[in-house]
This record gives sequence, structure tokens and C-alpha cells, in this order.
Amino acid sequence: MGWSVIIDEGAAARTIDANMRFDSAFKANTNENGDIESVDYLFDVEGILVDPTPATVGANLVTYSELVTEQTLAVRVQIKQDGTTRFDLKPEDGFDGPYVTEFRSLGREEGGSGKGHWRYAFTIAFKGKGNASGGGETLYEFQTSLSVTKKNGSVVRKVWKATAKSTSVASALSAVMGFRPAEKYTIEDTEKFPQDKRATGVWIWEADTKGVKSWVCRVTWKPGKGFIDRPSAGNADPVLYAKQRSASIAEVEGTIISYDPAMQPPGEHFTESETMRRCPDMERRGEGPVINGDPRNGEYRLDYHEVWKSTQGEPSSKHSDNHNLISLGSAPGDGAVSG
Repeated sequence: MGWSVIIDEGAAARTIDANMRFDSAFKANTNENGDIESVDYLFDVEGILVDPTPATVGANLVTYSELVTEQTLAVRVQIKQDGTTRFDLKPEDGFDGPYVTEFRSLGREEGGSGKGHWRYAFTIAFKGKGNASGGGETLYEFQTSLSVTKKNGSVVRKVWKATAKSTSVASALSAVMGFRPAEKYTIEDTEKFPQDKRATGVWIWEADTKGVKSWVCRVTWKPGKGFIDRPSAGNADPVLYAKQRSASIAEVEGTIISYDPAMQPPGEHFTESETMRRCPDMERRGEGPVINGDPRNGEYRLDYHEVWKSTQGEPSSKHSDNHNLISLGSAPGDGAVSG
């Protein structure tokens, strides 16, 4: 009886046993724990079709080629010796395949006359599950990474990445999303590769965008002191006279670009007193945070304006680098990506 290959099951099964022989290769792929994550099976099958007429040979070659041209789904493959199953490759026992990935007719090589007999060859590929997770592993070629950027010793940026293959792209994406960090203010980027049944997720956290993307604030003064000039006749120089002293005017102008639609402006930059008063009638007022540019970006813009008058020169303002609106705090933890 010899060797034979049975491809598919039931009425769709095709048995190939015409003077068949094969070469096989097996490769184990291990994970970080040393367990076998997946096993690559490769069978290169060769044989000789021997039939009474060239027409019969041609018909059988077409039938064999259909294993590649018409088979689009993974099917069971059994390799038997004298009726005893030596290899039984089932789709449910693996991640990808089995498939007949290539068929070749070798009529011009030795052993094939192109009339009553003809050599053939085809390749069977299968990625089976290993012993990781007791053989119940759902992912393979799985990797995670965490990139940390520091500035002046403080963490200012973290990038999490997870990528995996599975039995379907949906399964791969679901597994990858399990490594999404819990931090609220992150940028998320996911990518799916249907042909490879692979998915990738990337999440970015930046300390200087913890709710606030950008912020500009400035305080300017118009002194109450000044001069007026009195023209002189002819080419004589004009004369400068000190004008009456008025209150100094302080203007506070700021713009916040934020991801928070409820963002509030900072507190007043000065404290009212007998010599320092805020002048609402001189301030520009607008609506609260408004959408900044493309609404899909989730960005909001808030402009604020304060006008103050002082009779005691230019007192110090409550103006700092961030007005405590951007609280860097501690960087988020590494999360599940850290392993």
C-alpha cells in the first residue's frame, strides 16, 4: 500500500497515493518562558502519475492542481503509511492551515515522459499549537514593548506596544487590547493585518499633554507714567514734559488647547485691593472651551483675558510656568506590558 495523503474529509476528501514519497521538516517556536508556542510543519510531497493514456494523466494533474487553485480554507490533512495514520493535521489544533501552498508538475524531469506517466510535487504547510498553556495557547509571535523617555531625570513620555498573531485578526486584536494601559490621557493607535491574522496596538502618554496640549499665557503692563512733547519753532528741539500720572494697566492674555471640554482658565493673576482693581468692562469675553480645528481630534480651545488697574506701580502677578493647570505628577505604571 505504501504512503498516501488524504486532504479534506467526507465527500470532499482527495486521496493521493500515486508512487508517493515526501520530505518533512518541523520547527518549534518558543516563547520567553521556553515553552513551545507554535510548531511549523512542512511536507514536500513527490510522486509519479502512471496512467494508461496521456489524457488520464492530464486529467489527474488538473485534479491535483485544484488542491491549490480551488482550496481557500484550511482542511484536515492525514498522511498514512499502509493505512496507519502517521500525521493528522487538523485546523482546530493549530493557528494557520493546513494548506496545500504549492503544486508543481515535473514533466520535463527524469521519470516523466509526459505520456503515460508524469512526475508531480506539492507542498503542505501547517502552523500547529505547541505545549505552551497546556496546548491551549491562543496567540503566537506575541511581543510587548515599553519605551520610557526621561527629561532631567523625570519620566515625560511612555509608549506601550503589543503585537500578536492568532487564529483570526479579531482574536489577535482582542488579545492586544488587553494590554491597553489604564492611563486616561493616552493616544491610541491600532493596526490590523487580516492576511497575517495579526494586530498591533500602540499607546502613547506624554507628561506635558496630561489634559493640556499647549498653553500660552503672558502678562504685560502699560505704565501710568509718560511724557508729552511741545513743538518748538524752527529747527529747535521739541520740549518733553511729564504728563499727569495715571494708573498702570496690566493685561493678562492666554490660550489653552486642551482635551478637556470643561477646562477652566487659571485663577486671577492679581488680588484686588484699594490700589489694585480688576476692570471687567475692558476685557474681551468669549464662550467657554470651543472645538479647536477638526472636531475628531478631540481638542478644545479656551482664550482668557484680564485687565487690571494699579495705582502702586507694577505689583508681582500670580503667574508661573503652569498655574498648576498642568500637573505632571507621577508617570503611570508599566501595566500588563511589563510582564
